[in-house]
Amino acid sequence: MIVLGGVLLMSFDAALIRAVGLPAGVLSLWRGVLICAAMVLAASLCHAGGARQRWHNEWAAWGNGLMFGVASVAFVYSIESTSAANTLFIMATMPVWSAVLGRVFLRTSIDRPTVLAIMVSLVGMTIIFASQLSSAAGRGELLALLAAVSMSGGFVFSSRRRSSPFLTTAVGGALCALTAAVLLRGVEVPALGSWLPLVAEGFVVMPVGLVCLSVGPRLLPVHHVAIFVLAETVLGPVWVWMFFHENPGPASLVGGAVVIGAIVSLNMYYIRLSRKERVGAV
Repeated sequence: MIVLGGVLLMSFDAALIRAVGLPAGVLSLWRGVLICAAMVLAASLCHAGGARQRWHNEWAAWGNGLMFGVASVAFVYSIESTSAANTLFIMATMPVWSAVLGRVFLRTSIDRPTVLAIMVSLVGMTIIFASQLSSAAGRGELLALLAAVSMSGGFVFSSRRRSSPFLTTAVGGALCALTAAVLLRGVEVPALGSWLPLVAEGFVVMPVGLVCLSVGPRLLPVHHVAIFVLAETVLGPVWVWMFFHENPGPASLVGGAVVIGAIVSLNMYYIRLSRKERVGAV
């Protein structure tokens, strides 16, 4: 439920990016600043309320923040450099990278239902974007691949960190802002009309979503978390369709139904398996 809630919230990210209408570098800079500010504020409030927020200066905490920061910058620049369809299709390979990285670094076993869910989800994503993919791979596609691998690496680090998820997400936001500032070679202040959707996206949607995804790998295998993230890839175009009247077409609806079906089926399977195990234990 934590991961699903974060993914559902983050599915509004694409629509808010469209509403902001800023260049990728400027958007990445201020989104990183807002994410960092929101997480520092949340950590301070929780600490004042008695829930201590600790930074253990561990490799997993730094890796978690670094990977999420890199993924954030790469995703925004990829959207600017290539079609959204190409970016989202490549991002949909996250379950594959998460399964591979989890197997290599965490020795996580991958059962057959999960492999089947990954394959069915990728089929669904192919249905959505196959007719829109460009034949020439370039900078945008490589950035999307970097974002997918980085986000998957962030899930692996999240499963091993002991530091506060607020603080690790704040590090990711700070690194995102610093990277964008270097690429921009300065700081540009957005116009007044861009601030409302920018604050909604950078101060609410992304921080809460990233914290949920940061907590998820401590409760689930990393490749299960990555499968959930596919729901964002499906729902994102739906919100853009609703608010900006961009019809995703029948292929998106069919492919989206396939992805959602794979996610629901996998989780129903594990719910039934968990119930059987509890009954057997009694």
